Amino acid sequence: VITASGACSIAGTMVTMTAGTGTCSLTANWAADANYTAASLGQSTTATKAGSATSITSHSPNPSATGQAVAVGFKVTGTPGVPTGNVTVTASTGESCNAALSAGAGSCSLTFNTSGSRTLIAAYAGDGNFDVSSSAGVSQSVIGPQAMVTPSSIDFGTVYLGVIITRNVTVTNTGNAPMKITGPLFSIVHGGNSNEFFAVNLCPKSLAAGKSCTITVGFVAGPYYTPQTATLSVVDNAPDSPQTVALSATVINPQATLSASSLSFGKQKVNTSSAAKAVRLKNTGATALAITSIGITGKNPLDFTQTNDCPDSLAANAGCTINVAFKPTAKGSRSGSVVITDNARNSPQKMSLSGTGN
Repeated sequence: VITASGACSIAGTMVTMTAGTGTCSLTANWAADANYTAASLGQSTTATKAGSATSITSHSPNPSATGQAVAVGFKVTGTPGVPTGNVTVTASTGESCNAALSAGAGSCSLTFNTSGSRTLIAAYAGDGNFDVSSSAGVSQSVIGPQAMVTPSSIDFGTVYLGVIITRNVTVTNTGNAPMKITGPLFSIVHGGNSNEFFAVNLCPKSLAAGKSCTITVGFVAGPYYTPQTATLSVVDNAPDSPQTVALSATVINPQATLSASSLSFGKQKVNTSSAAKAVRLKNTGATALAITSIGITGKNPLDFTQTNDCPDSLAANAGCTINVAFKPTAKGSRSGSVVITDNARNSPQKMSLSGTGN
């Protein structure tokens, strides 16, 4: 009696592998007769998958244009039988597609958004009977423009009301064919007026491969005090058109106004302090006045003292008080200045101080 175990089965005198790979064990047992004793014998055999061969049979069109689909055909052969399963086609630039085999052949589609040459390779994943295999590489050429726009964003920063600021955007055709540039377009993302942003297009209508051109982008600070954001769109015939540049700016208009430009304390006995004189600091602008420091400088700064109730940030139309006293350290004419440093455009503001010690 012959029995089978492992990756095979037996029917009559035929042994059949039940899996593509594995070990089959056969055992022959003789039950003996009146003249002989019983005996048995075992034997094992290992089955492996059959080899396969993969090839790319077509890739069309070649050359192709950027953004154009390329159909890649492939086939897988093996003996005996016909391979089944999936094939993946991968380009050296990273694009890939896959499809199942039908009667040992198939196809899938790749699209390339950048120009230049690349190599295509088809890889067969194998099945229960056939091993994996890969094709030889074939060359695919892609022709077309490719746009690179730098920088990708421009922050004009904090801009005083009425100021005009410009920045440059560089457009480069990194492809291998001329690039047609229709023009820059603006889309306002948030706030403000579209007239606050402008562009001067210095690019030709057709930009040769490898060449660059400039678009000047500007911001006119109008009376809109929320953060201003917009998008510059460069429209062309490159696959990823339009290319965009994010634009942003913040308009400020703090204005520091003093109720007096000078203080005169007259005559004061040396080493005695005068009564304090008050000066009002008001933010007459539309946005917060950020106060960095308030101090006294000048020829005789130690002869004057100041105290104030000013916060670090003074809201629009709000005010605070600066009190100045005079305490001469010597006889004669004495002078100094109150200096206020802040984010107003005319910072620092100065208020002159004078007095006479006697």
